[in-house]
Amino acid sequence: MTKEIKCENLDDAVLIDVRSPKEYSEAHITNAINLPILTDEERAHVGYVYKNANPEEAKLLAVKYGSNKVSDIFQKFVSLYSNNKKIIFYCARGGMRSEVIASIIDSLGYKVYKLEGGFKAYRNFIVNSLPRVNEDVKYIVLHGKTGVGKTKLLNKLKHLNYDVLNLEEGANHRGSILGSVGLGKSNSQKYFETYIYENLKNRKNNLVFVEDESKRVGNAFIPDSVANSMKNGYHILIEMPMEERIRILKDEYLGFENVNEEIKECILQLDRRLGKNFIDKLSELLDKKNYDELAQILNEKYYDPLYEKSIKQYEFDLILHVNSIEKALSDIIEFFNKIKEIKPGYIK
Repeated sequence: MTKEIKCENLDDAVLIDVRSPKEYSEAHITNAINLPILTDEERAHVGYVYKNANPEEAKLLAVKYGSNKVSDIFQKFVSLYSNNKKIIFYCARGGMRSEVIASIIDSLGYKVYKLEGGFKAYRNFIVNSLPRVNEDVKYIVLHGKTGVGKTKLLNKLKHLNYDVLNLEEGANHRGSILGSVGLGKSNSQKYFETYIYENLKNRKNNLVFVEDESKRVGNAFIPDSVANSMKNGYHILIEMPMEERIRILKDEYLGFENVNEEIKECILQLDRRLGKNFIDKLSELLDKKNYDELAQILNEKYYDPLYEKSIKQYEFDLILHVNSIEKALSDIIEFFNKIKEIKPGYIK
């Protein structure tokens, strides 16, 4: 029997996820490598036989499918093996898939481990641990109308080694009607919560920058513990001229393949709110690639009114009237340094 290891002991380990590609893509432990024993089709077939025929027959079928991949998995395992790091295999529930491959490799003289309870146990661990890793965090929340560059500011702050929780990156969605343009499929709730946990667990200090978001970001919802802490954080409102906001929006959205088609698909979803004539006008501007006027109209008629309603619930600790991302960044860092002086306990 392969030695098992608990979820709280995964630091500095190489994690090998032997679940199917579909299971892995939905959510996985951060930095885990996918070496599937069963393909998506094989897993579906085994599951069907298990439920509708005979469990023992399903197990034999799984062994047949899996045995064809053992050689390839072992070769990849050897390339990852290091005496300095633990190698941990996991599957959905810590059952047959991880046990079989870990036992085979263990019998060949390599010391490996199996994750106790598999990914299901890890999910429970994440859900239960999120409030704890979030407990001492004091968020600095960036607010501002669409196009003021909140995400760009988070990326610049992260590059400068400040602690940042980029919720839109975790969700793979910008949190707006055009939020999926150029990004593809949004991440699952499981992936989102794992992303948040890992970022908070690995933070250097307790002051963490984050962008103001609604409760839902793409397909994911911000956990209550994080959402409540954000409300009780420091709040900075960034205001910029429309011309600069349009420039930032064009820089963020244009350049993706098939971007016009994706934007048009999103614009059509506004029909019920803005009316057919207005949607036709936006579509015409898009077809003519008149992005400046398109962005200005969307801001003035759609985004800005929504945002004006949402910010009424906040009292701001700092309001910035700036003409560029660089000026906003400088002022935000100055604010951070003042907090650090007043509240040194936020710095580890």
